[in-house]
Amino acid sequence: MLSRLRNNFGLKALAFVMALCTAILVKTLARPIQELPTQRVFTKTIDILEPANSNLISSVSPSEVTVSIRGKKNILDRVDPNLISAMVDLSTRQTVGTALVAVDVMAPGGAEVSSVEPSHVWASVSRRVTSNVPVRVSIVGKPLDGYRLLNPIIEPAKVRVVGGMEHVDKVAAVVAPIAVSEAEETFSTRVQTLNAVDGNGNTVPQVEVYTTNVYVTLPIVAVQKLPVSLKNISLQGLPDWEYKLTCKPSTVIVGREEGREKLGSLGVEKIVLPVGREVLTKTVRLELPEHYHLYDLPQGTVQVTVTPRSPAESEPIPLPTPAG
Repeated sequence: MLSRLRNNFGLKALAFVMALCTAILVKTLARPIQELPTQRVFTKTIDILEPANSNLISSVSPSEVTVSIRGKKNILDRVDPNLISAMVDLSTRQTVGTALVAVDVMAPGGAEVSSVEPSHVWASVSRRVTSNVPVRVSIVGKPLDGYRLLNPIIEPAKVRVVGGMEHVDKVAAVVAPIAVSEAEETFSTRVQTLNAVDGNGNTVPQVEVYTTNVYVTLPIVAVQKLPVSLKNISLQGLPDWEYKLTCKPSTVIVGREEGREKLGSLGVEKIVLPVGREVLTKTVRLELPEHYHLYDLPQGTVQVTVTPRSPAESEPIPLPTPAG
């Protein structure tokens, strides 16, 4: 048997060495390659664990942090950002004030937090206050040509805002944006968005608007621009003198109810004016037919001016101070 082993010993030894090398190579290749750690960066909004005292309200600044997590690539590729938490615990705070507090960040299993920027934020605790403020409408767009938007009707006219005293005190109103582009008839809508703003129209953060429903009716009417007719004004003046009648404004905006015809002009009340050598200015009432409405002229009057011209002059005489 020994003699058999010695036969072709060199070839048999070579075969053994090759088999051993093959086994080692296969085992090495079958072993997973060790992954180097990789890193991903996320921006997270800070959650606040509110004070247990319901009369207190809190906020943090800044409200977001940048979180870097590290781990194996195959794990980080599957990380759900919603599973990364950034929290500030203010549950034990009992007094108002501001303090620098740490941000507690947790990553999902298989990953670790490598950095948080900033690691600390300013936490403010203040007393919760409530205020009733008016609702205003912010119009986006404009009605169809030939139509006008009147004052919106808002119900309720006020809503409640809640927050820290330093924020609520800044709120002047809540604004409801409503689109009226190309509208040609009155419509009502339920407000979807209410934004708290200060006296300059800037958004006031960190306040809550409490409301169930706010409804806005936007009256839209057909309008036309009409010249003012002075045919109803009679003048009693000097013989052979000429008098020129003008009024201010010379045109007015009139709205009409649905189904009413357009007007050609808008007249003034019947009146007789005694005039002489001086310019006369008189306030005269407009005559508005039923079912028509006058806009941009709350008093419903115009200023009528009578300018005299003597027979011997080609130019009007100098204008003195108008008499009321």
